[in-house]
Amino acid sequence: MGVSSEGGTGGPPRRTVLTALPAAFALAALAACTSDGSTPPPDGSQGPDGGPRTPSVDDVARLRTVATTRELLAAVTTATAVPAALRAAVADDHRAHLTALGATVEPPRTGSATGTGTGAAPASAAPAPTPPRSVVRDEADAAREALADVGVVGRELATLLVRVAAARAAHADLVARAADVPAAGGVTAPQASPTSSGASPTDQPTDQPTDRPTGTDQPTGTALPTLTPAPRASRPAADLDALARLVEAEHAAVFGYAVVVPRVRDGRRKRAQALWDAHRTSRDVLEAQVVAAGAEPPAALPAYTVDVPSSAAGAGDLAASLEAGVARVAVWAAGRGGGDVRVRAANLAVTATRRRVEWSGTVPAFTE
Repeated sequence: MGVSSEGGTGGPPRRTVLTALPAAFALAALAACTSDGSTPPPDGSQGPDGGPRTPSVDDVARLRTVATTRELLAAVTTATAVPAALRAAVADDHRAHLTALGATVEPPRTGSATGTGTGAAPASAAPAPTPPRSVVRDEADAAREALADVGVVGRELATLLVRVAAARAAHADLVARAADVPAAGGVTAPQASPTSSGASPTDQPTDQPTDRPTGTDQPTGTALPTLTPAPRASRPAADLDALARLVEAEHAAVFGYAVVVPRVRDGRRKRAQALWDAHRTSRDVLEAQVVAAGAEPPAALPAYTVDVPSSAAGAGDLAASLEAGVARVAVWAAGRGGGDVRVRAANLAVTATRRRVEWSGTVPAFTE
């Protein structure tokens, strides 16, 4: 496995995808994609022998994210079937990602789809327009790519990659809606085993009875197993802290949606009710994880400060702000926790961001 390029129907070839590889091989693949074939370590440091140091997992993930972001930026700037304002907003978001990743950012080309200049390139040099379906597909694939790296990188980079993944998924949804093409579908992080729980395979409950009497005077079929409670899975303090903050965020969302549901337009009330139910379910699952670790989940406050909207549009704005609040906490929790907690937080951040843009219809500022 290495660098692959998948063709798409009705559009240009799909962007280059770097699959999960050992660091040295992945970096070599990235080098092959550059113009001069050289890829020094991102920080320019040297190894013990004076040569370039061996790239870390973070190095490879960061370079992969930069390479993919550049390809997404190039694609969206030529997606002329996408409304110009949305095209420009998505392009600006990708430039913000490059800046956050420490990569150089080229200004919009004069006369390009998102530029403001008047000089136009010759028709023969103009790239083929990118179909909206390709933009949706590639943004969603790129979100999954970033999420796959979240589980293996350091905490600081994990936080950044979760934000990038959430933004890419939001781009896919907004372009699909604006261009009236199929949506991206599910965008989730690969499942992680709860390695941070401290439970080993031998600690897990079993269906086989234990301490069965073995005496010959015991009639066959009448022996009962000695039942012992299943051990609680202990978790590091950081995991419990992340889970607790997620529970608090969901408490606030549940309270807020009680204000939203009766005030949105009739056509959106069913969707608002479904999201209200989804936040309750998420809260219950998170609480159960805290309890399973032997801790007490935080209780909901008696009330939360909410500006009661006076119109249906205001109710939609409130829903978007509730989802933004959940997303912010989830991004933080993804950097705080590890293992399955990080995966759950990353998925919640992406989901909440997609719900936010569903209500707002705009690309959130990456600096938020």
